[in-house]
Amino acid sequence: MLIASLIRYVHLPEDLKRARELQAAAEAAAREAIEKRADAEADVFRQLDESAALLERLLVEQVGQKAHELEASKLRDEIKRLTPPPKKRVPKKLGSIDLDEGPDAPPIAQQLASALRANSARVLDLFRSWDADGDGQVIATDCY
Repeated sequence: MLIASLIRYVHLPEDLKRARELQAAAEAAAREAIEKRADAEADVFRQLDESAALLERLLVEQVGQKAHELEASKLRDEIKRLTPPPKKRVPKKLGSIDLDEGPDAPPIAQQLASALRANSARVLDLFRSWDADGDGQVIATDCY
């Protein structure tokens, strides 16, 4: 097409040769520009594919984490449901007695007697709390 329009104005063989060279150069430049643009577009598509793959991996990972979080939450709820409530601790009125069980230690009976004497007021309060009928004596029926 370019040649046809140039032929109208060109009559000499040198001019015709020059016009064909210009047309070939223009076609080569156009081809090169198209190839550069195609390469650039291919790079863009490659980057888009990589981004899509990355997004897909992240989405799968996130969905997997959500599934694990949901499963962990369900397991925590099930553990709470199955775990019996803690028993209320009754405070010891006498506290704890530390008995020495070593080879050189006094006999256990002697250690217990000493501990009961040291805490005699508390021991009396304990027996009074067991005396259900208030007669001053603790019998088996008072303990039930």
